[in-house]
Amino acid sequence: MFRIHNNIICVFLLCGVGWLFAQNPVYLDLSGRWKFRIDPENEGIAKKWESPGYNDDSWEKVQIPSFWESVEKYAGYDGTGWYRNVIDVPDHFCGNPILLGLGGVDDEFDFWIDGQWAGHFGNKLANDTFYGKKSIHDVTHLLFPGRHSIVFRVVDWQGGGGIHKAPVAIASDSSYFMTTDERLSVLAKEKPDALWPFWLKNEGIAWTAIGLEEAVAEGIVSRDGALGSKDWPFAFSIWLRTDEGKIYAPEANAPDSLHWHLTDGYIPFPILQFGDQKIKIIQKFAVLPDDSIHFPEGVIHIGYGIQSYNRRSFAGRIFLAVRPYRATGRTGALDSVSVSGDYLMVNGTLPVWSSLGKPKSIIEKPVSILNFKESPGDISTYSVLRQKSPNSFSERDSLLKLNAAVVSWPVNIRPGKNIINFRLPLGEISSSQAGYKLLHQAGSEFYKSHWIDRLRNVAISVPDSTVMQAYYASLAYLLINADKGMPHPGPSAYDQCYYRDTAYILSALLRNGFFDFAEQTIGILMRAQRSNGEFPPIFNLNFKQTGYREWDSQGEALYTLAEYVRFTDNVMLIKKYWPQIKKGVEFLDSLQNSFSDGLLPESWAAEDLGSEDWHHFWDDFWAIRGLQDAAWMAGKISKPEVAHDYYQKAMKLKKNTFHLIKKLQNSHNIQWIPNGPEDLYGSSMARGSSPVVWPGGIYPDENNLIQRSFDYYWQKWIAPYNGAYYHQGGYWPYAFELGTCYLLLDHPERTQTILRWHLEHQTFPGVYSWGEKLDSSTVKFAAGDMPHGWVAADYINMLRTMLLYEKNDSLIVGAGIPWHWLSEGCRVGIDMAPTYKGQFGFSQTYNRSANLIEWELSENGRKFKTIILRVPKEIQIQSTNVDGQIWKDFNSSEIRINPNADHVVAKIKYCKN
Repeated sequence: MFRIHNNIICVFLLCGVGWLFAQNPVYLDLSGRWKFRIDPENEGIAKKWESPGYNDDSWEKVQIPSFWESVEKYAGYDGTGWYRNVIDVPDHFCGNPILLGLGGVDDEFDFWIDGQWAGHFGNKLANDTFYGKKSIHDVTHLLFPGRHSIVFRVVDWQGGGGIHKAPVAIASDSSYFMTTDERLSVLAKEKPDALWPFWLKNEGIAWTAIGLEEAVAEGIVSRDGALGSKDWPFAFSIWLRTDEGKIYAPEANAPDSLHWHLTDGYIPFPILQFGDQKIKIIQKFAVLPDDSIHFPEGVIHIGYGIQSYNRRSFAGRIFLAVRPYRATGRTGALDSVSVSGDYLMVNGTLPVWSSLGKPKSIIEKPVSILNFKESPGDISTYSVLRQKSPNSFSERDSLLKLNAAVVSWPVNIRPGKNIINFRLPLGEISSSQAGYKLLHQAGSEFYKSHWIDRLRNVAISVPDSTVMQAYYASLAYLLINADKGMPHPGPSAYDQCYYRDTAYILSALLRNGFFDFAEQTIGILMRAQRSNGEFPPIFNLNFKQTGYREWDSQGEALYTLAEYVRFTDNVMLIKKYWPQIKKGVEFLDSLQNSFSDGLLPESWAAEDLGSEDWHHFWDDFWAIRGLQDAAWMAGKISKPEVAHDYYQKAMKLKKNTFHLIKKLQNSHNIQWIPNGPEDLYGSSMARGSSPVVWPGGIYPDENNLIQRSFDYYWQKWIAPYNGAYYHQGGYWPYAFELGTCYLLLDHPERTQTILRWHLEHQTFPGVYSWGEKLDSSTVKFAAGDMPHGWVAADYINMLRTMLLYEKNDSLIVGAGIPWHWLSEGCRVGIDMAPTYKGQFGFSQTYNRSANLIEWELSENGRKFKTIILRVPKEIQIQSTNVDGQIWKDFNSSEIRINPNADHVVAKIKYCKN
């Protein structure tokens, strides 16, 4: 192992890893503290900062690999930075090739050795960045045993900046520069009999979240049964081996042979079942609150059930593995595992208790070591699979930290049910808490009742149980992903607050009565606003901006506040945040002045919509909606002149936007709304235009343009894929968002097709957890995070719209209900549903023998001027009766009734399209 002291790299040996270098001493780790200086004026080359003799005494030291923006004084700095160091190349490199390996540089760089330029790497014009891209450079002609100066000049285009990813090292063999992911991928192919996680066997990755509402930490359960957390660079697995040698492990099965579901279908306690005719394994995961102050994030409970169908007891062994594989499909790290008292201790701070008591044995092995040829492979080989352990490597590796451990207990398995419990805290644990023994927690049955009470504020009734289960499970995921009142779209990669995701998430939560949570979130969104009026697109728990130029957040912030007021009529909140509303509008004004057509400037928009150098109509559509809502809020607090001014701003931007769209259509002979002036044909157009319909409602004067555009999107990006939305080379479940648009455009059959495809293609089958992007050939997770909060919110909003939605002063009921839901004789409806004008509920049934559709209306949605009852397109209304009286205000597809009606009957005729 190597450390840097006073710019000299010294070698020292540790008992755990020293033998590596004694056997194969051709690797030198260059990570550590380097001299660093930013160069905003690009004067470094002229002043010869690369020269070995340059005096860098005034330069400060920073750690590499790391982003320079991780240093507070450099936060937000994009530009040029220089690194300098002096190294000693050991004598054992003599006669060997010398390669310099870099794991990732953000974004382009030059480097010099002893003042001699070694080359330039990266090109902004070609978008050739070395961010996250490993590079290996042959420097044999520049380096040899002895002391040398190494200098890097790095140019950062955006983001964190700098030499940020390991390795940063020299070696004589390129295998030393293999990433941990590459190492494990090769090992999984070379040693296929081990119990590798699914993602290492190319069988896909999927996970779901478990946790308490709004807790900062979430547990992550993967499809292969592994338990992890965003904050753990390792995961736990449980295996059973009988004394006859039969092994029961999820990883030993094909993914589709594992049966997953949620408790009672939707409560966020996932259950895994698998096995054979003799034994069935039933593994339950739950996070429960802790009655003490020791574990505020909650405690993970794993109930490991062994259902034995044997007539007699038999012996076996339970194995608990801790391995450096993240449950989200990435390689992690593991320092140490030990047995302390009656529990297992991971990394000295994470205790794991078992109802079996103190583990009876422990095996520790590194999975891979620096000298790849000596890598032993997965620890399952040397534990549950009983293969002989090699003696040629240490028990623990301190360099790569790809260590693993397995503890085990002998068990006697009786006929019937055998339950073994494991418990471990979730969240950060201090060393003083490590020995704390769990005394009491609320039982899973008690907390299950809590989830039922929380999730069923609104009662959905449809004959397809998966539709209802997905609705309530999605609500649970929104609450679990949220951290301290901040909606987060994911528990891992997207564990931050995004204005755009929050706009959709709060729309879903408001439609389910979570008003207190929504008000808390509004306060957070307003607090995050910057002094110049900008609502930063993404920020963390410390309110630090982490996103780039994404102008959609301006309109989304204003919409979210207005949407809350529409549901609660809490006008006082507008008054409270009126200064922020004004600043937000002023910032939008400043943005529009930078583009000649009067639109917002180029930006990342929703990131997947295309280049940051493009203009995206998505931003403009959201800005129009935000300005309209700012005008509406001004009117609500009796500021008519301001309301008129803001409305005129919205109309001006709307006019400019659709004028440019019309110009693009004429000049390029297209008939649809494109993504933006630089992107006329890409799949982003479908998603990018969705705010026009929902939640924007900002139709142009030529309404046919919207129908024409969304017809084109359907034929181009959705219909060929049977209801999936094909975008950027994969399937994106944002199709739910488009499903809402198609329903509002009177295409319920399209909405129903989208719903059906996604329920049949859950990213994690059985638990209603969708990822952001799916591979188009395998329909497996491809990118993003899951359970994805925005997608979950889109599902909730789409289903609610299928059952009822507001339109001006009317309430539209049943516009998306499929005919087969009614024709099967089942009740369809919704109770206690919040609307813009109070709660509303309805129940709809079909009497087959009399050919009647009946509605029972309940609660007080009586402030709407009109309630419109719609029927599926497969039937036609022939006559109607309202509260016992003949009613004439209807046509073949809908009935318009007064808001005080209670009972409606329609005689119908079936006429299949």
